[in-house]
Amino acid sequence: MLAFGNSFGPVMSPVVYNSQMQIVQSPGFVYIMVELMHDTRIIRAASSRDVTAASLDKCMGDSIGRWEGDTLIVETKHYNPLQTYRDATTENLTVI
Repeated sequence: MLAFGNSFGPVMSPVVYNSQMQIVQSPGFVYIMVELMHDTRIIRAASSRDVTAASLDKCMGDSIGRWEGDTLIVETKHYNPLQTYRDATTENLTVI
């Protein structure tokens, strides 16, 4: 089960409810855990990109992160074909 609204979709953004997020960093990964349903977005470090990841369509996409100074830049693509973004297909969608 996944959360509803903007806390789940390709762009995680705050909503009236379910805006509590916990960010955890470990070597090679950053995890963003959302309050309701306890969804966790896993962001792999760019150095750990798996070449097979492109063949896996994940519901929340495949997120790869890199640091630019103190800013985490996340590129997400390879969404599940059933996922939409603002009623548009995510087949070739890349969100940065």
